[in-house]
Amino acid sequence: MVRGAVALATYALMLVYWLTMAFLVSTLVSIDSLKGYFPRLPELADRNKWLRGLFQYTTPTFVLSVMNSMVPYFLTWMAQASGLQSRSMIQGSVLRRYFGFLIANVLLIFTVSRTVLTDYEKWVENPALIPKLFATNLPKAAPFFMDYIILYALGYYPLQLLQFGSIMPAMLRRLVCHTPRQFADSLRPNSIDWAYILPQPMLVFVIAATYSSLAPLIFVLAAVYYVIAYVVTKYLVYYVYARQFETAGEFIIPVLKLLTGSLWHYYCLIIGLCALNGAIGYVILLFPLLWVNCKE
Repeated sequence: MVRGAVALATYALMLVYWLTMAFLVSTLVSIDSLKGYFPRLPELADRNKWLRGLFQYTTPTFVLSVMNSMVPYFLTWMAQASGLQSRSMIQGSVLRRYFGFLIANVLLIFTVSRTVLTDYEKWVENPALIPKLFATNLPKAAPFFMDYIILYALGYYPLQLLQFGSIMPAMLRRLVCHTPRQFADSLRPNSIDWAYILPQPMLVFVIAATYSSLAPLIFVLAAVYYVIAYVVTKYLVYYVYARQFETAGEFIIPVLKLLTGSLWHYYCLIIGLCALNGAIGYVILLFPLLWVNCKE
């Protein structure tokens, strides 16, 4: 029990630290922040729309993805340190915490930080404008999330087929093998880690649902993402990964509950937009859905 409490406190500290880092990164990779180091950058970005898109959407997405890719390894170590022994319990714990981390880091903090920095002076001068500024700026984050989905669909999954992260360490381990057992361990295939595979597709589902009413094109990008993810993951599960244990469908219900419970982002966004536009009737009709979703 003590080890679990310490692990939970460590997770909370890690979450605060990582969210702070995401906030700082979102400020450093923006064109306005880089203007102090490269004075001609805004002028070049105005002339070249591809360069502006690179700094405004692609670079923050790539940096954020690299930061998030290191989190599952830390969560796995923390789950083991908390006293969980079976692989299924460890992966279940990491899956829930990693998904919650992605929701907080990608969908909330990174978007809110960019919104805050965009109109910081207006917030300070007139705090009453905060709800209106959120309602007008949050929909503008849709292109960032579209780029996030495209990056994972066309960049992450093709690299997964190459398996650089497992082939290179295996080749290095073979150079230092001294016994037949060590050599056999170096040839052992990778195991399926659902805590690493599932959270990203779950996050894409929540992003697509959240911005479905504001940017319907995100549905098309999400569909392309899921087609690529299905083909690549199916191939890896069939021919590359080895199963360490059988879940017997144990993760299906928790994953569905996490997905349905995460739709409150969508309800809050739509309720806020309706309230600011004076559609009180829609707000009254949507509030029960928010309550039902929170009960899930």
